[in-house]
Formats: sequence, C-alpha cells, structure tokens
Amino acid sequence: MLGQGRHRIMDVETAFNAHDGFEIDSDRNVLKNDTAIQNGSDGFRAHRERNVVKKNLAGDNGSFGFSVDGHSHRIVRNEAIDNADGGLRVAPNGGLGPSRIVRNVLSSGGPFGIVASQQVCEENVFKRNLFGIASSPCVQ
Repeated sequence: MLGQGRHRIMDVETAFNAHDGFEIDSDRNVLKNDTAIQNGSDGFRAHRERNVVKKNLAGDNGSFGFSVDGHSHRIVRNEAIDNADGGLRVAPNGGLGPSRIVRNVLSSGGPFGIVASQQVCEENVFKRNLFGIASSPCVQ
C-alpha cells in the first residue's frame, strides 16, 4: 500500500507472490482479517508509522509471518504458522514511538517465534503473546 495512507484492507487473501504478501509503505492503514500464505518473503510487512495489523493469518511464507519497521504500529491478535524465518520480526525504531505487539500467536518454522533485540524490547510494548522461543528474553 502506497500513497497518502489511511487505507482499510479487510478479508483479503494473498498467496504465491514472489515477494511480500502485504507490504504497507504508507501511514495509518488498517489490515484486518486478511490472510497471507506461501509468499516468497514476509506475509505482512509494516513500514512507516501508525499502522494497525489485527486478526490476520500468515502461513508458510518464505521469510517472516509479520515484519515490523517504523514506529507506533499496533500488531494485535494475529497468527503466524510455519513461516521460514519466524513468526514476527521487529526492527529498532530509534525511540520514535512504541509499537504495541499484543496477543499474537507466533509459531514458527524458523528458529524463533519472535525476533527482537534488547533495544527493540526497550522501544516497544510486548504483552500476552504466545510463541515458542524469542531471540531476546525481554519479549513477553
């Protein structure tokens, strides 16, 4: 998604893309009840700021189920199953505003359910997520 932002994408399925299933490259968008399966890279990738990714399913993608760059996102009640590199990757945001990563179920075909550094844990809010293994002990 490009442009001015403020898009609403609901109940859409994307599959078998060479790259990301859903790539959000604008601000203040909502993705809800969407499915990304068997895409070449991430199922869902959120850039920029203040995007809401809620109640989505990412399965069997070539990299992560969900990948978060930028800041002030809400990543809530999503499910990631059997993605090659892990369920969720969160990049440092430079302290610009915390993203809230809450109540996600993140199983993985990769080594970690959640990939986040200590810096990422300090910059963001992780609550009530279910996952096998996190790359940092501060994730909850």
